[in-house]
Formats: sequence, C-alpha cells, structure tokens
Amino acid sequence: MLQSFSFLPLPKKQLTEGLNHFLKQQLAWCDNPDFSACFPFRETNLPQHFFQQKIIKSDGNTYLTGPRYVNRNIHKPFIELAASSAPLTAKAAEQIFKTWQPLKAKAIRILRRTHTQSSPTNCQIDQFVYVRTLSNNQTISPVTDTDCQITRASSSDLKSGVCRQ
Repeated sequence: MLQSFSFLPLPKKQLTEGLNHFLKQQLAWCDNPDFSACFPFRETNLPQHFFQQKIIKSDGNTYLTGPRYVNRNIHKPFIELAASSAPLTAKAAEQIFKTWQPLKAKAIRILRRTHTQSSPTNCQIDQFVYVRTLSNNQTISPVTDTDCQITRASSSDLKSGVCRQ
C-alpha cells in the first residue's frame, strides 16, 4: 500500500504512520461488534457478525474487505476493498463476491488513481475530489451543506489531523 500511495505529497514517515493507523482501524473492524451493529442486520435478516470486515485469501494474496451501502440505501450494497497485498484479479473478485454473497452486492469499490491500469471488472467513478491552488492574497469562503464542508487547507492541517477521516 505504501507504494500505491507514494505519489501523495507527504513525507514517507507521515504516509507510513497514516497507512498503519488506517490498517489498524480497518483490521479492528474484523471482530468489532460495535462496527457491525451499525449495519442493517435486522432489516436484511443476516446475523450481526456477518457485517464485520473480512480478510479473504486468493492465490496467496490477502484482501481486506467490508460491506458498504450507496447513500446508506440497503438496496444498493457494495463491497469495499479496504486494503490488499496485491492488485485485484478476476479470481480474487470472484472469491470476494462468493464470500459476501448474502449481501447481494454487485460491485467492489477500489481506491485507485485514474491513470492506473484498468481493473479486470467494469469500473464506475464513485466520487471526485476537486482542488485548486490559491494565491496567498486570495480568499475563499467555506462551502457547507449537510454532508460536506470545504475549506482552505494548510500544511498545519496535516499535522493536526484535521484532514483525516
């Protein structure tokens, strides 16, 4: 994963620490009942523990996966590929879908740069993030709605954790 995100303008140490924090959090959700309680296990008639993240192995590679829903709509499930030890192959995708079959998901979401090699499956853009540079004299008003707030970032935000999820 470190190599996958090495293009980010962060010092290697900070990137490594951030990825380690992310992976620890994602792995903790593999056996966390508080995490799985956030999912619609009653509405789907699936056991609560089913919604814990799962580590799936295929051809000697490891894929950390979890359930997700588009806009929290239980009729639009998908599988999040949170981390992996290798790129997603068609065989691994088949194994992931088989493991998560009761979810009835029809898509796997993968975080990737747009110019990387295409996936063995059809891809659809989930979100875009727009950025632009501002001169020091230029001001920007914060943009806020119920789901998002956009403000001008600075290098101190990276240190303070403001930019972290």
